[in-house]
Amino acid sequence: METIQYRAGRPEECLRIAQGICLASGGIMDFLAQAMPTSYRSKEEWLAQELQTDQPASSYRHAVIAQVNGAIAGMVYCYPAALFGLGSEMKEALGEENYQQIAEFFSSRVENSLFLDSLYVWPEWRQRGIGAALIQQVIREAEASGLPKVSLMVMADNESARSVYRSCGFELEKAVRLERHPLIPHDGGALLLSVSLKL
Repeated sequence: METIQYRAGRPEECLRIAQGICLASGGIMDFLAQAMPTSYRSKEEWLAQELQTDQPASSYRHAVIAQVNGAIAGMVYCYPAALFGLGSEMKEALGEENYQQIAEFFSSRVENSLFLDSLYVWPEWRQRGIGAALIQQVIREAEASGLPKVSLMVMADNESARSVYRSCGFELEKAVRLERHPLIPHDGGALLLSVSLKL
């Protein structure tokens, strides 16, 4: 019998959390990796190092893990929406042309909300309700923090994810311009969604 446990991320899980974020990003992390220092072998290693620094905008502490019989089956990564965006160092490393490609994406947010940055369930653990349960974990965290909304960004052409978010009560806040790019293979831009909570 499978036992699913939901718990906070741990420092030793930074690489697995980074893998989930990268897989969930719809190519955004591949795009940002253009600015990755050459000392890293992969974007996952780069991001894992950032998560280990345990800074307000980048920390393993923002992850909730779904664990099944000791294995990490899924993860969700969330933080206050005020922290969503790109810092000046990243903008400079990307260069002006690359930054303009994603500028609207990273400047769109729902203020005073908890931002669900990434949600990923590994394929062998899908169809068990883990994704919806992780979303509920985020909603509970927002309620405990006194935040009136949970927000997120989803690619417009990701109908399966949009369906899950609709079933959890998320509604459209804004359509976000995001042009197709070899590293971001999506059409129709992104959608900023939110759900209001009963505090």
